[in-house]
Amino acid sequence: IAFYGGNVDAFRTHLRGKNRDRNIKLLDPFSRDIFDRLDPLLRELYLADAVPRVITNPDGGQDLLAAFDELIDSQTSPEIDFLAAWLDLAVARGDLESLERLDKQTGQKLNEVAGCTALLRGDFEQAEVCLGAVMPGGKRKSKLAAIGHLPALLHLLLLFERASAEALSQARSIVSSASKARKSYYAAAMEVVGAAI
Repeated sequence: IAFYGGNVDAFRTHLRGKNRDRNIKLLDPFSRDIFDRLDPLLRELYLADAVPRVITNPDGGQDLLAAFDELIDSQTSPEIDFLAAWLDLAVARGDLESLERLDKQTGQKLNEVAGCTALLRGDFEQAEVCLGAVMPGGKRKSKLAAIGHLPALLHLLLLFERASAEALSQARSIVSSASKARKSYYAAAMEVVGAAI
């Protein structure tokens, strides 16, 4: 009701709620006409929530992703959740140009962006340093809640490649933290990793 009624504050509260039902899908199927009539902040909040679902289940998501790409081009100061969805989508697409734009948009200050960029460029050592810094026990707090997004899964892959007892311990810590995260779009993948280790 808050979404379709244009109540930004109520919708934001719903998105951050602990008892939120992730099976409720808004604008499903996606309607560009309805989307274009929404408050600009509701568009951003909606896309930040919907893009990770399209990444894990891309069927029929092309119009939604086109709307996301257009919004990227028009944003001057997007919300943190929107930036996190942008990072996820750029990684899922393997889109280095989009990652570079995101890095510039965020003032080249986010280790999770630098880490994903390094990984896609094949610099695994730098990727592990950057991503490790924003994981549980790392030296920096992640601004984009990396534990609930693709950077955590990428870091797990890097840890598995190392194949040491220390790396396995770090992987368990990441899976444990991701399982406790309020907002994890990739919970099913984390469950598989958790069962494997």
